[in-house]
Amino acid sequence: MASCAESPQDFIRSVFGPRVAVISSPDAEEVCQKNNLSFVEMLKPFCRPTQEGQIRDPQNQLHIIKNMVLHISEPQPNPLPSNICKKILSDTVRRCHVPGDQGTTITAGDIRVNTTTPWFEAYRSVFFEHSRQSDHEFLQHYVACILVVSSSHSNPMEEFANLYQRHTETKVKSKHPKYMPHPRLFYYRLLLHDVTYGDEQKAQKLQQEMSVKYGIGQSLVLKINSRNISSLQDSEQAPDADPWSQYLITTDTSQEEDGFTMSDEDEEPDLSTTYSSPPFRPAASDAKQSQNLTPVSSEPRLDLLIGDPLASESISDPLSSDPLSETSDPLTRALQDSELGTGTEIASSRDSNQLDSTHFRVATRQISAKGFHGQCLTLNDQEKIRAFVNDFTNRGLLPFLENHIRLLNEQVNSKKGFQRALYRVGRSWFGGSKPSSNQTGVTNYSVESGELQMRLLGDLAFLSQNYDLAYGCYHSCKRDFQNDHAWLHYAGALEMAATSLFMQTVNRRDPYAYFEESIQVYADTCKLLHYANRATLLATEMMKARKLYRPAAAAFIKMTSEDSDLKSALFLEQAAHCFLRMSPPFTRKFAFHLILAGHRYSKAFQRRHALRTYGQALEFYQEKSWSLAEDHINFSLGHQSFTLKQLEDAYVAFRRLLSPSWSLQQPKQQNTYLKEFLYVFKQHLISIGLGSTSATAEVSDGPVPFLSSVEATKDLPILPLPVILSQQTRVLVSCVAGYDKQLLPDDNADDGHGTVGTEGQSPGTGCSTRVGFSSFESLDADCSLSMDGWRQLEQHAVNGHGSSDPTVEFVSCLQNHYHQNTENSTEPVCVVGERVDVELMVHNPLQIELCLGKLSLLWEHNSPDGQRSDVKNSNLHYIAGD
Repeated sequence: MASCAESPQDFIRSVFGPRVAVISSPDAEEVCQKNNLSFVEMLKPFCRPTQEGQIRDPQNQLHIIKNMVLHISEPQPNPLPSNICKKILSDTVRRCHVPGDQGTTITAGDIRVNTTTPWFEAYRSVFFEHSRQSDHEFLQHYVACILVVSSSHSNPMEEFANLYQRHTETKVKSKHPKYMPHPRLFYYRLLLHDVTYGDEQKAQKLQQEMSVKYGIGQSLVLKINSRNISSLQDSEQAPDADPWSQYLITTDTSQEEDGFTMSDEDEEPDLSTTYSSPPFRPAASDAKQSQNLTPVSSEPRLDLLIGDPLASESISDPLSSDPLSETSDPLTRALQDSELGTGTEIASSRDSNQLDSTHFRVATRQISAKGFHGQCLTLNDQEKIRAFVNDFTNRGLLPFLENHIRLLNEQVNSKKGFQRALYRVGRSWFGGSKPSSNQTGVTNYSVESGELQMRLLGDLAFLSQNYDLAYGCYHSCKRDFQNDHAWLHYAGALEMAATSLFMQTVNRRDPYAYFEESIQVYADTCKLLHYANRATLLATEMMKARKLYRPAAAAFIKMTSEDSDLKSALFLEQAAHCFLRMSPPFTRKFAFHLILAGHRYSKAFQRRHALRTYGQALEFYQEKSWSLAEDHINFSLGHQSFTLKQLEDAYVAFRRLLSPSWSLQQPKQQNTYLKEFLYVFKQHLISIGLGSTSATAEVSDGPVPFLSSVEATKDLPILPLPVILSQQTRVLVSCVAGYDKQLLPDDNADDGHGTVGTEGQSPGTGCSTRVGFSSFESLDADCSLSMDGWRQLEQHAVNGHGSSDPTVEFVSCLQNHYHQNTENSTEPVCVVGERVDVELMVHNPLQIELCLGKLSLLWEHNSPDGQRSDVKNSNLHYIAGD
């Protein structure tokens, strides 16, 4: 699979980190909003404690906690609907830039491939971030809660008590979000003090009261906003640093990516929102806010979240505007099918999810050019926030987890031995206490049951990085789940047992058999593809660390399905990179799976990624005599480029479909390719200011748009058809015989092409007979006529006048025809005003008829002094071809 920025161990630690809820008062949010941030957003860059922690296991052995990641968020009353989560994932992948020369590259043959895929890492991160909480595991449950109050409150201590009371009541009544099943949740009190406008003496007094009442490890005073916002506005300077920008998705419609502005056709459902903790909605009495704060929408923007994709695709399509573009054409038909598919998908999702403002809250953010994050926070303030996170983790959360693990271990051990054996025998005989289960393998255990207590102990040990204890708990409870046919719990225990095995310092067992069985139970028995996808992401990351690329590719391919085109595209692309990393690399499988990924990207409206994957695959298929595969790739590249309004790239891709060297397509398909190319070619010429739509060229089944005239001074794109046989080109100079006088220009006409006299005469002279061929007919009639005798006579005549200097090169004036069998080393001599004829041989490599008309010959005259005249346009009076 592709290279990732994080190691597999760091990735697992970041995914399964302790989750912390934040309950903040209105006055605390008002202090944070001066920095254009909520309190949760202000903590996001500092969620990785910089100090190592320590924790003791039930056997009193010391363990070092490294690289722990805290997941701090504001608890939501309801989870995000599934269709909104899919849109967030799609928007995340769409906004990731395609890497250029940066990143890790490997060489496959003569081709260098960039193996960096930041869009996959972003998708994976958002996937785990928005995973729903479940009752069969406790890894996603909140283990702690931070109560935040501002020192500007009239009675902060009373406000702490009110927040605690309201949160306790809400936790008992609601089913979401979920918290650790423990009589007492770990609560941490934080007093937020505004240094610029707050009362310092009051803050110090409150700090002493909090230390006495709650303890040092459970409370803290955080002093922020050391910079005055009014002075910052006067100077209009940016803050010292902005570490928050990478964690926030802001609306910026003027941003250009990859060299072109992202159009509506590239952004099928535009999510102009910030997917983070919702902004605080102040009560009526606390609605006063500083005039310097950036306004934040108080209601969820459902129109932005679930926007009609048909409206986003409402830009006039040049294909539909042309009367000759029929729905039978593949380019037009593909666009129409994609639009209809979008409308159907969105309509079904709206019918299945009746959304209102009570389901979720998402913060919208409009950042102006001068809007900064953390403009009131100095570097010293940022260090204080980092110190607060370290204090909360090392002095509050870890000791709480240590005590909790020790208490659970004692409860679990008390149920072992004779009592537990007797309990199992009684349950097997009478069956009255066996937990109930349904067809999907979801078993209802009570929170106090021994199985869930063991699972809870394993999850807490895993969060505290005690992987040996975690594996023992998962391995023990999975046998109980299997005996009870609790397949969802069984698959979850297998998944985490394998993860614990991988994370152990000394790993003597293979964890991949656990993963394989877990994925199979999730997908086949429980019918829960979300958890199967999660287990696949974990398993493949571990396989990559052990360089097991073949089973990793098989795992990715196995999870591709019709439930999600975006997920399937990402998995197929990662499987392709697995094939490329094998020894030796499987380049053909790599290119083939890139094509499959590009197709699924196109169905998921990820057009830039589809264009990228098809372009990578073409490098391996071109010039390999795989004509049909190359035609498919080129047609897909042209379609995606045209949709993204990259007309020049679309022209190049469709031009390759008309390659003169070979074409194994059927005549009907060749005719379709030609019509598509001519239409794109016409649009490309119009986009660069050339051509018009008046003239047409005929194909076998009807007219198609074509170029009629060009500006003389501009370069034209090369037309691949018909093929000009340049070696058979013939030129006649200073000859007029054999042509009808009606074809000759008027002697008195001043049309910029010169004038000619009557047949065999030069203008303004007597009757001077020319030696040589007077027309292509005479040249064809007597091709054996030799000019050697005439050249000898001409040379003797020149030498007879005393011009026998050997240093002077003799130039014959008799040769008036040039082709591949003549002496073409000398420059042709042509009398001013006389006619020059050029015969071009053309060839049609396709199996369909080409009817050409209104052709012009562009020519350019080079004077002896090296200067070039303007490009001129002459009509072709004679064409010979096959």
